[in-house]
Amino acid sequence: MRNYIDNIGKYYPSWKDTQPFLHRVQRDISGDLEAYSFDKVMAVVEQVGEQFGRFQNQECVDLKESLLKLEESDGSGRVRLGDFYSGQWQFSESVDYLRQLGALDESSKANLRVIIPNYLNAPSNCIASSAYYGVCCIDECEELVGQLERKLRAPIASLADVATSVRMQLADLPSAQGTGNRTLSNTLLDKLQDLADHHGGRVPIHGRLFAQWMHLVYPRECPYPHVSGTIQPKTSKEWIASGQTVKARKEEQQQYVEAASRLKEVSRRQAAENATVSENLCTAMWTMEEELVDEHAHRAEMHNLEQVYQKRGLHRTVLFPLFTFGAAVAFALSLSMMLRVATTVAAVAPKVEDHNKMCLIGAFPMAGVHTHLV
Repeated sequence: MRNYIDNIGKYYPSWKDTQPFLHRVQRDISGDLEAYSFDKVMAVVEQVGEQFGRFQNQECVDLKESLLKLEESDGSGRVRLGDFYSGQWQFSESVDYLRQLGALDESSKANLRVIIPNYLNAPSNCIASSAYYGVCCIDECEELVGQLERKLRAPIASLADVATSVRMQLADLPSAQGTGNRTLSNTLLDKLQDLADHHGGRVPIHGRLFAQWMHLVYPRECPYPHVSGTIQPKTSKEWIASGQTVKARKEEQQQYVEAASRLKEVSRRQAAENATVSENLCTAMWTMEEELVDEHAHRAEMHNLEQVYQKRGLHRTVLFPLFTFGAAVAFALSLSMMLRVATTVAAVAPKVEDHNKMCLIGAFPMAGVHTHLV
């Protein structure tokens, strides 16, 4: 088994870095044996398949750190194309290829930008492990949405519930933005209100608009959701097979590098004048085109909610007068009882006074009476 693992690097040089990982999995499963049964080999292979994605994702983490060093402004989740080309050697994808990957922000034609989460999650960064699947970067946004699902426990929620859950999430995960604790700004809340208004006051969390809003909240972690059909992400091999080039020409890269250097000073002045500049970068791509994961289920859920609200309204319409009448009757009975008690006390009071006088002169001696003076 060890010789087999060591020989992988001879035929697949890119796998040399994985040898320590493979040896560790082997030791964890079977230890150092002289001979391995078929079952032991299968157990090791299965665990390698299960754990390799997490192991390989470290390269994605390193790649993200490199991109964040080039970030246009703190927390924007975007890198100027010129800075992108002047970064590490592997940042060389052409404009056309970046556009098809959905990793290009073209909201400003004079200042093209690379969207960090879209670039990281693009198929160009996947490892073609076999003809059936590829090992890609782990989507950090899935975990964030999963946490919201566990908090909300429903596919549709109110604006207040969503805002409260996200605020708690931001407080728990300040490192996600790298800028300390963040709160939901008025701009973000306005966009969430637009989303809720689009759906009759409720927020479906499994649709394009909510994914777009999550991109505004987490521009470094959540990718921008393009409308279906506007992009066609392909691996580099597929792109080359279609007759296109993956890498940009050196001359083209240099043009964007020079343009980026001219824009840096302008951006510094704008950032000093406007604290929300990075947020504005994201909102420039905002559109109100919705695409629900399951529109039929969404309509059924909204119909159920409407019925619940109608029943509540009916109950209020019927029960409120009943409760009001019942309260009035109870008050009248209570008042009547108080009047009866008052009348009885008034009638009995003279008799009680005469009785007390007779007891004092001894007309009615009372045995077994103990008097305690306090």
